[in-house]
Amino acid sequence: MKKNLLSKNIFNAAASTNVVSVFSVLTSRISFFRKCSAFLIILAFVFGISEDMKGQTVTTISTTGTWVVPAGVTSVTVSVYGAGGGSGGSKAATNDNASGGGGGGACAISTLTVIAGQTYTVTIGNGGTAGLATGTNGGVGGTSSFVGTAGTVSANGGGGGGGVAVTTGAAGTAGAGATIGTGTTIRVGGNGTVGYRSISNETGGAGGGGAGNAGPGGNGSGALGANSVGGAAGLGSPTGAPFAGAVGRGATNTTGTLAGVAGVAPGGGAAGAACYTTAAVGAIGGKGQVVLSYTVTVTACSGTPTAGTAVTSATAISCSGTTALSVTGSSTGAGLTYQWQQSFNGGAYANITGATAATYTTASLTAAGTYVFKCIITCTSSGLSATSAASA
Repeated sequence: MKKNLLSKNIFNAAASTNVVSVFSVLTSRISFFRKCSAFLIILAFVFGISEDMKGQTVTTISTTGTWVVPAGVTSVTVSVYGAGGGSGGSKAATNDNASGGGGGGACAISTLTVIAGQTYTVTIGNGGTAGLATGTNGGVGGTSSFVGTAGTVSANGGGGGGGVAVTTGAAGTAGAGATIGTGTTIRVGGNGTVGYRSISNETGGAGGGGAGNAGPGGNGSGALGANSVGGAAGLGSPTGAPFAGAVGRGATNTTGTLAGVAGVAPGGGAAGAACYTTAAVGAIGGKGQVVLSYTVTVTACSGTPTAGTAVTSATAISCSGTTALSVTGSSTGAGLTYQWQQSFNGGAYANITGATAATYTTASLTAAGTYVFKCIITCTSSGLSATSAASA
């Protein structure tokens, strides 16, 4: 089989003070067999990078796992939210019972210096468990945390509301808002309230509000013969989700039986249960969360070009098939655009419609012959170019 030779291509940078296309050439070779030989020669154009571009990213994590620092990130502001406390359960009573509401979770905030590629462990606290119909207390909200090389940021969950295990009529105790955390700034969760009951009606205690990254959670409130009102959500900065805490839950006044009301994430306390002759369960608190805010510094194309090596996904194709084209070892950055072109048997190059990404998978190649592809990478801010040697 005769070896194809590809002469070096030389491109002169356009004399323009505005937008300039930059090209560097690289090649690779792949054989195709369809009762005869066909060759695929890949040409790609790559170049150097320098100037910075920045973009703000906010990532909300609500499931325990890990987080890897992305490329271009050197600092991250971590806001960690503890879970809300669960509310107590209530045993059936002959003279009205009302359990206490759960406290709101705390929020801890720190800015950490990080390195791209580092892995951090993220733990999301579960809401405090619901008190049982036997009158057990609600569970304490779980602690959320962000742990790794640069340090630890953690926030505790709110306290559980008290259950009522007597049958003669009683009110459960209030769940305390969380006050403990590890971080530069700690925002406290709101307190839940006691249950409210008389011989004629009852209301489960209100849940405390979850802390936000800019303010504490509010305390719940209530009174005999009225609905209880959950504590206000802690303020966030920027305003609202995902930086604010969650409002605590309130309960409805009744002459009968009502189960507790589940808390809302992040960190809202659950409302308590109320019962007369039928037992009632409490409710779970709102889960915690972790919010990460960071700036990605993207290196934009500029400066002296660095050429890479063209890579094909196939080394030989029999009769027909496709191949994926890409470049390795090339410069990357913002401000780059891509356009793949194709030539067959030495014909003129033509743009491939829709092939405008750094990688491209060809349509089925069926005709025997020599296929040559090149990718034109355009930088809007540089006029420099470089040419790679042909790969083996």
